[in-house]
Amino acid sequence: MSTYPRILIIVAGVVFAVIAYLGERLPQNAIVGIRTPATLSDERVWRLTHRRIRPVLALGAATCLVVGALGPSPVVLTITLLAYCSVLVVASLAVVHWAKSSRDVELRKKEQR
Repeated sequence: MSTYPRILIIVAGVVFAVIAYLGERLPQNAIVGIRTPATLSDERVWRLTHRRIRPVLALGAATCLVVGALGPSPVVLTITLLAYCSVLVVASLAVVHWAKSSRDVELRKKEQR
């Protein structure tokens, strides 16, 4: 078996680990992080989203590192990476929606005062 797929999934694991570690400390940007219109338009939503998604990123990083180190077939590596990325997308969208809703509720409370 080629080592290229193993290296690729290990690199993906390292990238996920770095993003999980930096998380909310990352400034809003259009390159790294959960980038949606909601997170890019509001600093608070950006921080909340990255704080809440950290466990998912950390779990994905650990999974990628373990699977990459054990070195199963390229098919298993590909399926693992695709499955994790799918979970990450769904979780990110849910967290962004939650953070945006939380911000909207606070804005409405301030308007009522």
